[in-house]
Amino acid sequence: MILDKLSLHNFAIYKGEQEFDLNPLSKEKPIILIGAMNGSGKTTFLQSIDFLLYGKNSNTFKSQNLSYEGYLEKNIHKDHKNDGASISLNFRKQTRGKEENFKVVRMWKKSGEKIKENFYVYVNDILDEIITKDWDNFIEQILPAKVAQLFFFDGEKIEQLADLDQSKEVLRKAIDSLLGLEIVTRLNLDLEEFAKKSAVLSKDDKDLKIINEFEDQVNLINNEIKKLEEKKIKLEDDSTKIKFEISALDQELERSGLSFFDKKKEIELTLENKNKENEDLKSNLLNIAALEGPLLLVKKELKEIEEKLLNNINQNNKDLVSEEKNNLIKDIKLFTEKDCKDSNFKEKLFNFLVSKQIKSTFAEQDFSKINGLSLENLIEIQNKTLPDLDKKNNFNLSQLKKNILDIEKLEIEFKKIPAEDKIKPIINKQESLKIEVIQILGAIKQINEQIEQKNSEKRPKEFQLKKLYQIQSDKKTVLLDSERFVVFSEKTKIIMDQFKKRVLEHHIFKLENFIKECFNFLIRKEEFLEKVKIDINDFALLLYDKKDRNIETSTLSAGERQLLAVAILWALAKASNKLSPTIIDTPLGRLDSKHRLNLVEKYFPNASHQVILLSTDEEINKNYLNIMKESISKSYLINFDPKINGSVVEKGYFFNV
Repeated sequence: MILDKLSLHNFAIYKGEQEFDLNPLSKEKPIILIGAMNGSGKTTFLQSIDFLLYGKNSNTFKSQNLSYEGYLEKNIHKDHKNDGASISLNFRKQTRGKEENFKVVRMWKKSGEKIKENFYVYVNDILDEIITKDWDNFIEQILPAKVAQLFFFDGEKIEQLADLDQSKEVLRKAIDSLLGLEIVTRLNLDLEEFAKKSAVLSKDDKDLKIINEFEDQVNLINNEIKKLEEKKIKLEDDSTKIKFEISALDQELERSGLSFFDKKKEIELTLENKNKENEDLKSNLLNIAALEGPLLLVKKELKEIEEKLLNNINQNNKDLVSEEKNNLIKDIKLFTEKDCKDSNFKEKLFNFLVSKQIKSTFAEQDFSKINGLSLENLIEIQNKTLPDLDKKNNFNLSQLKKNILDIEKLEIEFKKIPAEDKIKPIINKQESLKIEVIQILGAIKQINEQIEQKNSEKRPKEFQLKKLYQIQSDKKTVLLDSERFVVFSEKTKIIMDQFKKRVLEHHIFKLENFIKECFNFLIRKEEFLEKVKIDINDFALLLYDKKDRNIETSTLSAGERQLLAVAILWALAKASNKLSPTIIDTPLGRLDSKHRLNLVEKYFPNASHQVILLSTDEEINKNYLNIMKESISKSYLINFDPKINGSVVEKGYFFNV
């Protein structure tokens, strides 16, 4: 089944004639993306298809506390109450071995004080009166209303399945619908009622009076329980809506900079500490500059002085040796002059001594003579004082530079902190809503206690009734047929219960495998689950790993539980063997970004041969849109136009596809 076109005329919030071309371009592009802000007609799109196909049997109508005429009147655009409204849907389906084109039209209009509704079905552009008259049975053969819930659903359905308390009942109803076991449950209830009535036929007046009294009491309690259940459902709906509103406020707070607002005091304190630390670092640098710091500026010159001082010391030592040698030569000359008579020898000796005499060298500056300057001091300054001073100076400078960068970053973060008067109203509203949820949960708890109290009152009465029925059934009366009806009703109930159990045992294995495969596919871990079991008594879901160890569903994260919920819906749809489009309103719900990506990459392109997604700009955003774009055939944007007081449809999305 492929949906080709949906036309809405003055339906609910849609004004005038609005059309959606829903035919996918190819198998590789199964997605039709429809964007709308909340309140613009996103959910109405889903409800329109459900109501068009199923009318009084639709989940949309049944969820409203209205008469059928009241529902029709409510869904005529308020500016066109006299013009009426209509929905039409074109779809294709294989019937009798060939593809046929269907067009289903539902239209209604005020006629005096009443609403007149017309319904038509066209096959290959020709009105088919037989299918039109028998449409309820025809559509049940194509896609039963109960099974349609597995293909047409919203984020709330995923929330219910992700809720461990609600998932068992949702799964039970879905499996009953899928396997047609609702009729077995209905038959058992009818048999029980039939057995009661048959037993009553064999009672005498006295017994009948007692039984009637007990039945009246039980019926009264049942009516009270029903009212409490309705009140509870209303409160649960209110709670779900408020939780969605809280989630929306969470996103608004995140956009407004709540994370920075929460860290305001921390940022202020860090800034104060960093500034104080900078003052200390600057003080350290000033102290270094005031004392030994200037030596760092003359490191080269100090090295030169050290070298010259070392040269001076070496030269002075050489000069001392030279002086002693020259003095010795002088003494020899004096001795020879005085005691030697050989003038020829004297001349030769004097010439020799003159050649051996050492001439003094001239030094530009003798640093060794500078008072207080020693080689040891210079070496200590070069090898210890200056490196230590350089290390301290570099440490203080690098720490100061790092602190300046940190302060710049902190000041940028500080500028992002929203004003208190901007963020506080949102926080206060959210806190108020949370208190409201707590109050609702408290009220639900009280209702549950009241229901349990009523059931406690009812149980002994039902037990007494059952006892009376049994006693009277055992009595021999002339009405043997009635007694036989009671006996065979009980036997039939037992047989039907056994039949239901065996049907579940036979079919549940395929569904368990589908759930395992879908969940492993979505979570991107092929062997995360080795086995899935469904308890056919209470419909609890049991998960097992490769070592056959039970994985408690309560240990899964909220995101993993929602992926499991999607896997259950997907598996149920596969198990139905119905080739139907999948339509999802609010597809990403409250999933975190990590698990949203799993659905965007894995589920949406593979959910069905035609997938219609109804999303806000915050769910399928630019990032997810880019990831999905190769799978998208068409996109539409539903905009509420206050000038015409209605929603209109245009091609495109919030961002370019």
